[in-house]
Amino acid sequence: MVFEKYNESLNYSYVFGAFGTLELLQNKTSMCKAVLIDPSFVKNEAFNKIKEICNKNNIPIVIDLKTIDKIRDKGNIFVIGVFEKYESKITNDNHLILYKINDNGLIGTIIRSMNGFEYHNLVLIDCNVDMFDEHLVRSTMGSFFNCNIQRYDNLQSYLKDYPNRPIYQIGLQGNELSTINKKDNISLLFTSKEIVDSRISNI
Repeated sequence: MVFEKYNESLNYSYVFGAFGTLELLQNKTSMCKAVLIDPSFVKNEAFNKIKEICNKNNIPIVIDLKTIDKIRDKGNIFVIGVFEKYESKITNDNHLILYKINDNGLIGTIIRSMNGFEYHNLVLIDCNVDMFDEHLVRSTMGSFFNCNIQRYDNLQSYLKDYPNRPIYQIGLQGNELSTINKKDNISLLFTSKEIVDSRISNI
């Protein structure tokens, strides 16, 4: 089983660290191709949990320093989850929309924060990022595997799919989220651009 250092052309990606790998195993089990382990990690308690899930689901565990050393970018990474790239679709719950945001670290942090607020649907509109970039995935602290992510080329396409949905643009006016009716399924729109559209409210 041979794995390359990550590049966008691969049909698989990596999640670095034991915690993120456990999130992969628990939430996207069928997408996990293998788990790479630094030999020094086998005495760690988390290894037993990883091994249990892998054995139950016939997921290979590769304990090999040479393999993991080729892929990791830091010496303190002892576990790497290998997973197939996959497509996910948003559901009709609350959405968070990112419009023209192209910062991997920022998007990763947003995904991690979304999970804390129980938002699990992320819409990317005109965002030119590789969502499976290993650094983006790592910055989500495992929340990546709890998030449905769907791309749209433009805002009009999204509004066509969700024509009657309350959409609130955040950040330009500096107002509070407390003004939103929490009973509705809503969309929160984050962008550095001011959008003039009668269907979108500024808060």
